[in-house]
Amino acid sequence: MKPTLISIETISTYHKVDEDFIEHLKNAEIINFIIEDSNYYLEEEELPHFEKIVRMYYDLHINMEGIEAIQHMLRKMESMQRQMQQLENRLRLYEDF
Repeated sequence: MKPTLISIETISTYHKVDEDFIEHLKNAEIINFIIEDSNYYLEEEELPHFEKIVRMYYDLHINMEGIEAIQHMLRKMESMQRQMQQLENRLRLYEDF
């Protein structure tokens, strides 16, 4: 099943963000954009992630470098949480014996 794509023009109009902001996100690879027919799109499932970044940038006044650092830390935390869950699952196997 093909994911639902939202055009950058639609996103920038709805969220009232400028094209430079989206260009920064593309260049920094903070958000994964899809290219089709020379146009950029965002997958619908990426929209909450995009909206978090918009709030950080416009509401909290966090610059792009700060957003990149936060994203890096969040990815690292998610990885650690997955690893802890795997270790807990393995530990449960040994506790059952």
